[in-house]
Amino acid sequence: MKFWTGMFWSAALFNFAVGIGLGLFGEALYPQFGLDYTATDHIWRYMSAILIGMYGVGYALAAIDPSQNRNLIILGMFGKLFIVLLIGGLYMTGLATAQLAGTVAVDLVYVFLFFVFLYRTRTGAL
Repeated sequence: MKFWTGMFWSAALFNFAVGIGLGLFGEALYPQFGLDYTATDHIWRYMSAILIGMYGVGYALAAIDPSQNRNLIILGMFGKLFIVLLIGGLYMTGLATAQLAGTVAVDLVYVFLFFVFLYRTRTGAL
């Protein structure tokens, strides 16, 4: 269980880093990902930062007791999967950059690891 606890902490730290980075430095980070930043992006930037950070809180709770927080892990797995599908689709249509897609690829690794945890620790019913 020690590996899984560490893995969920790493997911929490990744989300905290992305959420805080986006919230505090989003305007400077946008060009690094090949994105334009307009004044109307403020609300979406902050909302995204909050949601990413809240997922980080869920991963931290899962890290504290993975077996008792399977529902949070399921929610997190699907949240990361949907982000991967969204950004992957946008990348394939030219609306997202390779830098952004590469960063989101980390979420794909977590989707796989979350699934492996859920599969290996299943007790018959989710």
